[in-house]
Amino acid sequence: MSDDAPGEILTITADSKYVGNNMIEATEEFKQYRKIIIEEGIAHICMGAFQDCTELEEIVIPGSVVLIGDIAFDGCTGLKKAVIQNGVKVIGWGAFSKCRSLTDIVIPDSVEEIENFAFSLCTGLRNVTIPQSVEEMGRNIFIGCTSLPMIQFGSTLLSWQSAAGDVVIPNSITEIDEDAFSGCTGLKSIVIPGSVHTIGWRAFDQCTELTGAVISEGVEEIGDHAFAGCKKLTDIVIPNSAAYIGWRAFSGCTGLKSISIPSDLTEIGGDAFPENCEIIKRS
Repeated sequence: MSDDAPGEILTITADSKYVGNNMIEATEEFKQYRKIIIEEGIAHICMGAFQDCTELEEIVIPGSVVLIGDIAFDGCTGLKKAVIQNGVKVIGWGAFSKCRSLTDIVIPDSVEEIENFAFSLCTGLRNVTIPQSVEEMGRNIFIGCTSLPMIQFGSTLLSWQSAAGDVVIPNSITEIDEDAFSGCTGLKSIVIPGSVHTIGWRAFDQCTELTGAVISEGVEEIGDHAFAGCKKLTDIVIPNSAAYIGWRAFSGCTGLKSISIPSDLTEIGGDAFPENCEIIKRS
């Protein structure tokens, strides 16, 4: 056993008092350490194990750990370094949420699943490496990561929460994920190229300073709430390629005076457009 005395560093071994059934369990004692080293032989970190350990600055997770549990490091606002070694397979729901001092994260090649909100609200996060081994990606993994540049996984734009000014989405993108730009109040204009087929749910929700959006020919689906709350948009042209406009897609766009849609577009969700907006059907 190597449970160190209270101080700077804690080493957790498989026979530690903090481990039961091969899993690290939550305890208030973790809150007094700045660095925690988990040694090989432990398979799981339980839900909330290190939650709100605000003094914690560094964590080392060995390859024997296959699961980092839900909200395991949620609210560790002082965490600056998280070493996740090869072997980890699942990063749980909100596992590193609100780790505001974390600037870089390397996800190892062993990871197969990253669950919802895993790194949400990590406002200092600037660099993320996602391996091709990941098979399942949850929702809103990086939402609120306001320092993070564009994150692309395959041909999907997962997140661009730092987007500001005039932005052109690259032609390598075929899908804009849900909430990808949600709440980007510094975003002024967006050009969505024809390579994009799907604009996800709430993709540009509450981009309150967005004044221009070019949706190019090739876009087929505009998801529910996709541009909701974009109060400074004044006009939109929906391309002929569009087959679906989602529920409340442009709701709350109080500055929207007109929207041009193809006359054969029939799949339009309820309350898709704001009141007093002129709908122009073109042949």
